[in-house]
Amino acid sequence: MSEDRALVDLMDVGENESVQHLQATFILVDGRASAFCFMRGLTLDYSLLRALVYSRRRYRDFVEISSDFTWETGADRRFSYVTPHGALGFSADDMLMIEPARPLAPESANANPFFTIDRLEHQESWPRRRDGQTACMVVSALPLIDVNGVWR
Repeated sequence: MSEDRALVDLMDVGENESVQHLQATFILVDGRASAFCFMRGLTLDYSLLRALVYSRRRYRDFVEISSDFTWETGADRRFSYVTPHGALGFSADDMLMIEPARPLAPESANANPFFTIDRLEHQESWPRRRDGQTACMVVSALPLIDVNGVWR
């Protein structure tokens, strides 16, 4: 170990439910005669990260079973997420490649639920299926607006 560098290592102490995750930092002083050792507990960070991942997975599962079709559109006004089974005869991959206004029938193009700036609850929309047939879709949508009032 070089005198001008710190050595950082991760370690797990304990077993099963009582394991503690630690980060140790060693800094040599006095020409390697002694060292400072700093310990930082990472157990809480790891636990919060696991809980966040688990919570997001459960939320996504809940969303997928509670509706026929779920989507997100990004700031580029394209689909950024589509339920894995797709919708309207399109696969999820196909949906990610098309313009979100494309499936809308002309009579509902001015009320595009994919780009709404207002919260929608149980609004009828008339998109076209992949085969060209019109379908009725009851939509609930919540736009994401940043602190500057910009639609995201």
